[in-house]
Amino acid sequence: MRTFGPIARMVLQRSLGHWRLLSTLITGIVLSAALMACVALYSDSIRDLGLKHALTSQPPHALDLEVAGSAPSLQPTDYAQRKASVDQLLQSLAGNVLTQIVHYGKSETFFLAPAGEALPTNDNLLARAHIQFIDQLAEHTRYVSGRAPAAAPLAAVGELPKLELALGKATADRMGVKAGDTFDLSLHWKKGVIYRAELVGIIEPIDLSQPYWFGKTDRFEMPGTRWPTYPFFMDEKTFVDAVRSTVPEVDVNYEVFGFVDVGKIDFTNARLVEDNVKALEREIRSQVGQTELKTKLGTVLTDYRTKLFFTRLPLFALMLQIVGIVLFFVVMMSTMVIERQTGEIALLKSRGASTGQVMAIYVLEGCGLGALATVSGPLIAAGAISLLGLTPPFRDLSGGELLNVRLTMESFALALLGAVLSLAALLWPAYRACRYSITNYKQQLSRPPRQPVFLRYYLDLILIAVGAFAFYQLRQRGSLVTEKLFGDLSADPLLLVT
Repeated sequence: MRTFGPIARMVLQRSLGHWRLLSTLITGIVLSAALMACVALYSDSIRDLGLKHALTSQPPHALDLEVAGSAPSLQPTDYAQRKASVDQLLQSLAGNVLTQIVHYGKSETFFLAPAGEALPTNDNLLARAHIQFIDQLAEHTRYVSGRAPAAAPLAAVGELPKLELALGKATADRMGVKAGDTFDLSLHWKKGVIYRAELVGIIEPIDLSQPYWFGKTDRFEMPGTRWPTYPFFMDEKTFVDAVRSTVPEVDVNYEVFGFVDVGKIDFTNARLVEDNVKALEREIRSQVGQTELKTKLGTVLTDYRTKLFFTRLPLFALMLQIVGIVLFFVVMMSTMVIERQTGEIALLKSRGASTGQVMAIYVLEGCGLGALATVSGPLIAAGAISLLGLTPPFRDLSGGELLNVRLTMESFALALLGAVLSLAALLWPAYRACRYSITNYKQQLSRPPRQPVFLRYYLDLILIAVGAFAFYQLRQRGSLVTEKLFGDLSADPLLLVT
């Protein structure tokens, strides 16, 4: 340990003595480490950028969760139980990516007539109505006239049960009704009038383009029907209590909307979210009758993983070629450096230095260069990759901004691997030079050595031909895999990036 300091100073002084020749070798080693780090950093950047692009390029509500179903009655074992089951499944399997859950319900169709009047016999003139409810309605609507419906008082003996309802302004204007009007409601499968309904309020949405409405435009007006249709509103609890006490067998169509925050989905949980969405679809179908889940979230994440796999194939192949070229450069430069130092090595050998002692000098020198390359390589790679966001191929994905690059342990590990390979390329010529004594060195100067086998049998040309073919394959097809085996993947913008 006491001799390590003087040896390290000697190696440093020796390296500084031929720094000009060594600078080219340092460049090659750092470049090798940076390129190896690029494999991880660029792959991670494309992964994150591709996931963000896949999620943000979808139409509105395509990734949100829409659960639609029906209950045959308002009995606790039907509607209430199905609603609770859906909520439990959404919270357990998708609660980590949801911002809110909104419930919507709509009764089956009632026949409607002004209070005290008989129903028209012509079906085209027979008005229809349904009663709907939705969470947080008061926060997203305003009352143009009247007030919010309240729980109706108990009807006297012999009187019809009463309901208080609200109606959209567009429908009220088209039908010519106003707050205070009363109607009789009946069902096609039950004789007689069932309810006396009073219109107590006229409402309109504050902003129908808000995500809260989930793109639904038929909540307040249904002009496309063949007969007059009144989409009434009331509170869910009031509706369930009032209707269940009179006609509990009324059908209810319900929808549950789970709003997904795509910002909560990244590469660390994308596969878990994908699996959970698929499990949610299965569980809803099996546990809740007459109910289905509508969303593209699982499909988008599956397609993203498939495209990412094929995006990385040409990337790895191209990086291996470039790293191979850089390592070949390092071998050439280290060979030149060692050739310049062969006389020095022979002199050390003639003065009693062993091969291990001579190699220790080059190991210390190589480790210093490798440590420099391991630290600086990922930093250089991260800076270069972030600048790619300003280039035209990435502009549509990055918005013309720098790419977000995160340094990871994997990038430093690959940089270390590149430095180790470069160290091996440096030590091999040094080990070969240790075979020569001062006498052998003088003989070598007077009698040049034969060409190595690699060059004598043109193996370098064969290697160049293989690399050229691989480069041609990447340029022409964009991938090393064939279309017939994996299908046409060239239309995807993430694949065109590489």
